[in-house]
Amino acid sequence: MKNNLPINLINNYQNRNTLPNKRCIHYPTCSWYSKECYNKFNFLTASLKTFIRVLFCNRLNPNIVDLPLKNKEKSLLKKKSKSVIPYLLYIQDKYPLSCLDDYIKFIYQRNFGPSHYNINKDDLINNLNQELCNSNKTTDYIERLGNGYSRYYYSTKTNIYKLVECFIQSQTNNQDNTNNFLYELNELIKLIKYRKINLNYYVSYIDMINYLNNGIRQLHHTNRYKYNYNPQYLIIKDELIKNIK
Repeated sequence: MKNNLPINLINNYQNRNTLPNKRCIHYPTCSWYSKECYNKFNFLTASLKTFIRVLFCNRLNPNIVDLPLKNKEKSLLKKKSKSVIPYLLYIQDKYPLSCLDDYIKFIYQRNFGPSHYNINKDDLINNLNQELCNSNKTTDYIERLGNGYSRYYYSTKTNIYKLVECFIQSQTNNQDNTNNFLYELNELIKLIKYRKINLNYYVSYIDMINYLNNGIRQLHHTNRYKYNYNPQYLIIKDELIKNIK
């Protein structure tokens, strides 16, 4: 669907608006959102969506992410993404020293699983065995992430070979979950805004925008999280957990 004139005008605006302090406070930027609308929809629909987006582009809007989707598709995404809320509140209760990166990591894992890992099987086995040499954990523990994934906390009693095999089988590419991941970030920032999660809202907002503008990616646990909780786990598909024992 061609709307060449508004698309060209937006391209000119984007080429001129290169100052970092003029970046949009939402993701994607209003100009990118508008251009995608004119690529996807007819002129009137795209113009209406652009007007509404610009109207709500302010700090009073609790959402960071707003994608140029059909209304029905957007509504379904918003409804589905709310399933992450009890999991995030669980993280807040069990790991109260978590930072924003730790929450983003959790949401990433429940949407993409371990697909980001790129490590040789034998190297992973050796790494896990070395970790367990200095470990006093004797009980395995499973922590549900939702969306069909869990964190499997291994111990000295774990069959490492079976664990790694299940981990490798869990490494499927779930890029179709990108939109769900983004809308679950909305739920996270709203929980922070309404003080359900004890993080500074303004700092978290800026940090999340910076994260999104630098590309969706897996993050490492923060040093504070590692120091206090010593996370030793692998991401496993729920359906494969029974094969470890």
